[in-house]
Amino acid sequence: MSSIFNRLVRVSTLTNQRSGNRYCLLQHVKWCHDETHYQHGIPGIPTDGKVVLLKNSNTGSQIYLVGTCHVSKESPQLVKKVINSVRPDAIAIEQSKEDLEELRRKNWEPINVNESWFSLFLRSMRSPGGLQRKMNVALEESLKLKAKLIPIDQDRNVFNAKFPINIPWKIYIRRCIALHKEIAKKSNLPADTDSRSLSRELDQLSLIFEPELYKAVTEDRDMHMFTRLRGVEEKLIVAVVGLGHMDGIELLWKRAEDGDDDSKLLCTTSETGGPRTW
Repeated sequence: MSSIFNRLVRVSTLTNQRSGNRYCLLQHVKWCHDETHYQHGIPGIPTDGKVVLLKNSNTGSQIYLVGTCHVSKESPQLVKKVINSVRPDAIAIEQSKEDLEELRRKNWEPINVNESWFSLFLRSMRSPGGLQRKMNVALEESLKLKAKLIPIDQDRNVFNAKFPINIPWKIYIRRCIALHKEIAKKSNLPADTDSRSLSRELDQLSLIFEPELYKAVTEDRDMHMFTRLRGVEEKLIVAVVGLGHMDGIELLWKRAEDGDDDSKLLCTTSETGGPRTW
């Protein structure tokens, strides 16, 4: 893994130096680190980019976008803290409608009509992953607050049809986790570090070496989740997505708020497999 990682980083650096179109990312990075963009106003929550505030001028809605990470033990607690502080009308999660229904059936549907809420809660605690999983936390909090729960990811069949490699999704996720840990190790950081910079580095490697995969897994889903969130009519929303989707959703949001034409919102890749251009 180390030798592969070193090769990827070397090629990534050279490509960034030689390809002028890669500087289009600088505008995005600058915007993502804008002070006002990170100032979400939630007491006790760091302004490090894992939680950002997006405003929809069309609907008057406020969306607290929460970035989570597979390797992080802190992500579920962050989701819970944000939801408890904001007390939203709706909670949007990076799940398809089918996956959300499956998760709900496994963990939150009563076995019988007489099962109490407390018994249901205990059963969820015993389920695989329990309440440590961020999506279970979102389900739990939506029940407590009676908030609307909204799946915003692509339908499972649509995504599966676009997924360009013949490996199970769980294997792909494990591969991403392994690479995430390797990048953290090279930076002398704990393996479970979750940060925007690490997530961006993973994106860059995927852009260079697997552009078709990146388009299916990240770009297309960024656009789908952005579109779904723009259409949510509730006024106060918490949206839980992977850190790797924060950049795309945020920049699409900025372009929409700036009044750019819809055609300019589409994520595109250069013929050489370069990054998104806007």
